[in-house]
Amino acid sequence: MSDRENSKASTVKPEALKVRVRTAKGKRTTRTDHRSERTVEDIMKATFSVLMEKGADSLSIRAVCEEASISRGTLYRYFASKEELITAAAMYLRHQTDERVASVVNHIDDPASRFEAFLDYSLVNIEARESRQLLQTEPAFLLNYFRENFDHFKKRIDIALAPVYDSWDEQLDGELDRDLISEMFVRFALSKTLIPTSGRGQDLPQRVRKMLKLLYRSQGSS
Repeated sequence: MSDRENSKASTVKPEALKVRVRTAKGKRTTRTDHRSERTVEDIMKATFSVLMEKGADSLSIRAVCEEASISRGTLYRYFASKEELITAAAMYLRHQTDERVASVVNHIDDPASRFEAFLDYSLVNIEARESRQLLQTEPAFLLNYFRENFDHFKKRIDIALAPVYDSWDEQLDGELDRDLISEMFVRFALSKTLIPTSGRGQDLPQRVRKMLKLLYRSQGSS
């Protein structure tokens, strides 16, 4: 299957984070309780709050419960340990970004407008700011998150820019290396997190946006 065929599912909404309610030991786990989704989200937000303020060494079940204003019993309905909580937090972060990107581009059919909307989001985005804060308090968590989800990050961009890539292929009468372009976007975002810009580099997002838009328009007029 070609890159173009792989990218056709361009408006598939990322699946919600699925967290199952735990049951007594030895009993079968119940299906997802949708009424508990708000509680799970509160737990995730509390987990990130503790991680960003104090780091993983200070992350405890007690600290998260206090931050979320819930009992330990309530938290243990969803997460058996600190390790399970951290794993879920990584998936929650990934899902939140999937949702943000989808909400920015999925309603735009015009390739040029979709590309500009993607640039506006990706060059200055919430995830980058959150990541920089986590880098200060919990670098091990963040670097592991980057490593384990790198391919997912590329796929996220493949989906978001599928109509854009299709239009470029038609203009060029060939197939672009979509995987390479998506990887360049991912590596750009990660480099901004690990090595923040300073001085004149503060306007780097605007400069990159201007250059890419110019290249895109030149392809459209050729």
